[in-house]
Amino acid sequence: MTEETTLQRKVRERRERLAREQAETASSSGALHPGGEVDPAYSDLVPDADSAYERSDADLTIDRLIENLDIVEAYRKWIPKPIPPFSAAKREGIMVRCPRPDHRDNNPSAWINRDKGTWYCAGCGEGGDAMDLASFYHGMGDYKHGKSFGELREKIAADLGYRIIKAPGVTNPPVVPSAPPAAAPEPVAETSTPPAPPLPPAPVSVPVAVDVEGGPLATVTSIYGDDVEKDEIILPTLDWKPLIEEGTFLDTYMQHCIVDDVPEEYHFWSGLMAVSMACGRDVTLVDRKPVLGNLFMCIVGKSGAGKSRAISHLTELTGMALPYDHSDPMDRGVKTIPTPGSGEVLIHQFSKPIYDTSGAKPVIIGYAPVRGIVDFDELSAIVTRTNRQGSTLKTNLMQFFDGRKTVTSTSMTSGDLRAEHPYACVAAGVQPKALPDLVSDSDAVSGFLNRWLFVTGTPKKRTAIGGTVVDVRPCIPQLQEIHEWANGRGMMSWSEEAADEFTRLFDERIDPLQQRDDTDLFTRIDLLCKKLCLLLSANELLEEVSRAVVLKVELIFNYLCEIWNIQAENLGNTDEKMCEERIIDLLKRKGPSQKDGSLQIGYIVQIVGKKYSRKMIEECLRRLASLHVIDSYIPPAPKVGRPPVPRYRLVNDND
Repeated sequence: MTEETTLQRKVRERRERLAREQAETASSSGALHPGGEVDPAYSDLVPDADSAYERSDADLTIDRLIENLDIVEAYRKWIPKPIPPFSAAKREGIMVRCPRPDHRDNNPSAWINRDKGTWYCAGCGEGGDAMDLASFYHGMGDYKHGKSFGELREKIAADLGYRIIKAPGVTNPPVVPSAPPAAAPEPVAETSTPPAPPLPPAPVSVPVAVDVEGGPLATVTSIYGDDVEKDEIILPTLDWKPLIEEGTFLDTYMQHCIVDDVPEEYHFWSGLMAVSMACGRDVTLVDRKPVLGNLFMCIVGKSGAGKSRAISHLTELTGMALPYDHSDPMDRGVKTIPTPGSGEVLIHQFSKPIYDTSGAKPVIIGYAPVRGIVDFDELSAIVTRTNRQGSTLKTNLMQFFDGRKTVTSTSMTSGDLRAEHPYACVAAGVQPKALPDLVSDSDAVSGFLNRWLFVTGTPKKRTAIGGTVVDVRPCIPQLQEIHEWANGRGMMSWSEEAADEFTRLFDERIDPLQQRDDTDLFTRIDLLCKKLCLLLSANELLEEVSRAVVLKVELIFNYLCEIWNIQAENLGNTDEKMCEERIIDLLKRKGPSQKDGSLQIGYIVQIVGKKYSRKMIEECLRRLASLHVIDSYIPPAPKVGRPPVPRYRLVNDND
């Protein structure tokens, strides 16, 4: 597009001008390393006697970092607005909400060009590149003036996992490679998540934390393929290995589970849920309201991906290691509860009356606590039931998640039901393409959706016949050890270093994200991070939360953001947006077969109109044309025959 071509040239000229201006005032050199303290006096340009300015290795490295930023990943990293689903092969015309903080833009009017690394909003007539996106995030809208340009570059480098430090006496220091050696000690998280490189047709690993000692990277990987279907959701994955200490329960559990063809992330989160059930209410994390470690987990994956098998290993292990005794009021075992059909049934499953049998007729004198895993085979089973008139399943589930000490229900059929001090984890599954039909804006606003942890993973090659059988029995002693460790422990505190580290994470990343969130999906992400601090500490049998645990949770935080951004995209899938996507897809598939690459409106209505009305299609066509996503024109009238009808084709950015 002409606007973007001009914009790209202006961005390049602006960068060159600012670099020259800063070179003239540079008085010291700097070095770029994956560790160290930020030096506010750092200058990334070094004067040279033979030229107006000479760019240091540090400055060139920052240049490469910025140039290698994929504009879509930069948007996801710095702009707290969801991106509607799009094909991984799409390079231009990617519709997004305007990234400017003062432009709410609920009906996306901006688009991204990945090849040129630019964005443009037709609504406000503004555009820019990845540096502008970073400037919005850091509140540096005036970064083009004075020292702000260099300061923003420093912040971008820090966001990508690097620090800028002063190197006295060194005029042109060597540049440390961005990827440290693979083997090493405990990872130390930096303050921000580096974005992915440009998307290739194969999986790409994205470093999200750097160990200053040369340790391993935890990675978030997006799954791409040559045959990505329209509207297919690209799922993030998690490198769990840096998150688990050798010799712990989770280490043993993963070693014995990953031998099958189920995505390893499914096993990691199931293992965390096993730790949660071993702890129950026996141990909580110190906070304004004590934090319980219970999780509501929904595994996202296609049919046959192994969602049910991952949960079956979890329930098999808890059944053997922590068996539930129906008759013992003091029992601390784990009960498996299959798909309750209503809120009343759910409470009944967690209700364990204590009877006084000394009289002629047993009398209820109290209720014993029950801890259990509620196994909903499909998330649709919950949504279908909660949508029934008068259903209390959703509200009761939220009470269980919140750790209510008493959950009650009264109905004509069941009478009075009471669960005292229940502890519930919930497991469910869902197919990626079913998400838009299962969740709604009301679920986000009510708080039902943001209580869930959506788990995604890297698919493995499936075994046709046979396969390795998972044996979880070797994990029994260690899970029982956590169970005993938690017994009577009460409150777990934070070490001073851990409290400082979590405060930094909250101030720099969690709170800004929640403040800018307009979907209500990130409301409880801080609570989930605290739950993970508790569970990872329990896995290591720690006396208090350590700084290392918080740093591991920060690695997981990156993964959580990716997942909930997908949820936000689904919430934004209005009929109009879905209709527009169908129109664009049709023009992309069928347009090239026509001489001028265009399709008649009648043909578009015939295909897209199977689901959407002609009026909506015409409105979507007008809007796409106003945004310069498509061209609309009427061919010359023939001498005889019917008058010409409007035709539409996709805009080529090179036009």
